[in-house]
Amino acid sequence: MLQKSKHKLQPTLSTIVKHELFNVPQTYGSFSDGNGKYCVLAAVAKYFGYDVESNKDESAILASESVMIPMTIIDQIESCIPYRRIEDYPRCNCKTKNYFHCSIMSLLIHLNDYRQMTFQQIADLLEDKGL
Repeated sequence: MLQKSKHKLQPTLSTIVKHELFNVPQTYGSFSDGNGKYCVLAAVAKYFGYDVESNKDESAILASESVMIPMTIIDQIESCIPYRRIEDYPRCNCKTKNYFHCSIMSLLIHLNDYRQMTFQQIADLLEDKGL
């Protein structure tokens, strides 16, 4: 399934995770492990053209990982959500407080690190939510 993004058609987020990232090794608890494994957020950023591992520098050790991904890439990731109202954003069905539904990035981090879902499981959940 495709969704309109700016001036071109872009695959849905579930399609990206399911079909474009199927061969990316997964890690939990950080963007990457330094040996080619990526969390789902870093893998999606890599799909959009930014590899957190190859762009890591010494200053990144002292900075939070969230500043490692440029805003242009963050905007591309967040634009995968067709909703404009925060109340419509997808939520996880787990019993923890759903504080992380404010952005697709926080949901991806939650599903990858807290729930430790595989890329396939994350893609299936996103697909079930129409993403």
